[in-house]
Amino acid sequence: MKAIRNMHANTLAALRRTFVAALSLFCVLTAACRTVEAQTRTGDAVAPDLSIGADRFPNDDAIILRWEQSWTLDADGAVHRRDHQWLKLLNSRPIREVADPRIAYNMERDKVVIHTAQTYLPDGTTMPVPDYSFNIAAPNDVAGWPQYAPWQEKIVSFSGLQDNATIDLDYEVITEPGVYPWIDADLRLEQEYPTVERVVCVTVPTGTTLLHRIDNLDSAADSPEATEADGSTTYRWVFRNLKGSPHEPQSPPWQRHLGRLQFTTCPSESAFVGKIVDPVMRAAEPSERIAAFASDAIADEREARAQADKVAAKIRETFNVVNSPKTWRSLQCRPADTVLESNYGSPLEAAALCAAALRSLGRNVGIDAAFDDDAWNSEVPTDSALDAVVVRLATDDGPLYVHPTRGVLDNPGSWSAHTLIGMATGGDLQRTNLRSRGQGDESRINITGTITLSPEGKPSGELRMHLTGGFFDPADLRTADAQEKLAKQLAGRVLKDASVESHSIAELSANQLRATVKISPDKPLTAIDKQYVVSLGDEPVFLSKYPLPLAEPTRETPVDLRGPFSEQVDISIRIPDGWNVAIAPTPLDRVEGDWGLMQQTVKQDGETIRLSRTIKVTTRVLSPGAFAAIRDGINMLRADASHALFVSPT
Repeated sequence: MKAIRNMHANTLAALRRTFVAALSLFCVLTAACRTVEAQTRTGDAVAPDLSIGADRFPNDDAIILRWEQSWTLDADGAVHRRDHQWLKLLNSRPIREVADPRIAYNMERDKVVIHTAQTYLPDGTTMPVPDYSFNIAAPNDVAGWPQYAPWQEKIVSFSGLQDNATIDLDYEVITEPGVYPWIDADLRLEQEYPTVERVVCVTVPTGTTLLHRIDNLDSAADSPEATEADGSTTYRWVFRNLKGSPHEPQSPPWQRHLGRLQFTTCPSESAFVGKIVDPVMRAAEPSERIAAFASDAIADEREARAQADKVAAKIRETFNVVNSPKTWRSLQCRPADTVLESNYGSPLEAAALCAAALRSLGRNVGIDAAFDDDAWNSEVPTDSALDAVVVRLATDDGPLYVHPTRGVLDNPGSWSAHTLIGMATGGDLQRTNLRSRGQGDESRINITGTITLSPEGKPSGELRMHLTGGFFDPADLRTADAQEKLAKQLAGRVLKDASVESHSIAELSANQLRATVKISPDKPLTAIDKQYVVSLGDEPVFLSKYPLPLAEPTRETPVDLRGPFSEQVDISIRIPDGWNVAIAPTPLDRVEGDWGLMQQTVKQDGETIRLSRTIKVTTRVLSPGAFAAIRDGINMLRADASHALFVSPT
């Protein structure tokens, strides 16, 4: 009986615990439902058609059912940025990248409002994000630097993610007046996943200038719908059925080939540039600390260019540049002396430090903003194109442009294409275009020569090289060691494992490099079954400077190159009398298209085997079809059969 009573007592206790747990769960669910109702009431949008799915988009992992974005500029200068997106998962592959979105904000200047955060499950029910799934983290790009300590990220972790679930996130960041000099955006309209509908709204006080532009989207009307109410004007763009554009290696910058919307309330290009360069110039005041820094950097150097390079090298080696959109925000710049003392700063502050150091050396400097040519649009200036701030150093031979960490920028140089814009005397703009090497005219690499094999299988001879454009950079070849290294690298790409005896530079200018490399007969070639192997490189020479994503079996987007180029290799191999050619390199029949051509021929005339290869690409951007033709031809040339010569004594 005692055992029975204990059993009944345990059963009742278990029932009580179950009841309490059920009651607690009911309360939690009830509270969650109330939270969802409140969030849903806060939003002013109606959910899109959630039934759209894989039957309409069979080849995609996810789709954006609707994406609403709005920017509002209040009369007092406060900025509201709101983002509401419904993303439907068609399978589980995208979950890792979309499950925990992060919202960056400055807790001293911004307020974050989450209007809606929930998951629509496939059965039609909703699963709100619980309170414990909203967390705060420090942003990786600025964490640890006191100046940027107010920056945080709100992490929203969604639940219930599965095939055919829809993520619904609606949030708003409100920034206090005086932080942003204007509102602007550079929007990529065609995302990785297709978008059924996208809405962009900009609301500004009536009479405020709004510059805007749409590119790479033929079906879109550039003029938005405009409505006025309560002293404000709202501009509204609606885009439907935007294609997806997945990321692929070496795709062109999205600004060049995908749908793009830009807008800004900045009234002009000159106002935009002035807002950047003016605070940097004001901050670039020398001090005793900065003068000591500059003096230590240059040592005994007196020439302007060398001084600039050494100051930049000192900044690069000892100063921490924190390059992030967060550090560019509001385009503020601390005094150079403060920046040097703290030993870190934004790209603007690095430029101020560089300018102050050069001024302490008695140099006359100015400040230019550097814009990426692929993104910059002078008609609609947006800060997305702002890539750096550089110092303009006046010299008797004209201005030198000094990047705070790269040093003097040559034109053409190794830096990608940029437009430098600064303020001239009288307030006019002055601009300088810097091209990257190989961006304009065709870059060429020609290698010719004759290699003679001794009866012991040792190669000797010389290779003559002619390089232009992107195949070399004079700034990297200022020392004899650097020149020798390049010569050996090129020799090894046309005669694998070649031993270089010596090299000579016939010409090294901004436009071309001519060199001769002598092959040493010190060691014999590799022998396999009494046959010597002459390996004429592992792949075409151009791939070291103009790489291609050759491993991809298919391609949907274009392939971006540095520019047009050509390769001409013409090598003769002389073998001793009476030797046999067991295996000759495989030729490649001429492949030709509107992109260019490629061909490899192999001919034998007695004891001389001549390999001649021509590859010519006439465009910077290869269409997927053109790339497929080039990929197949290049992969054939990379095969051992295309560059291996087997010879043997009789």
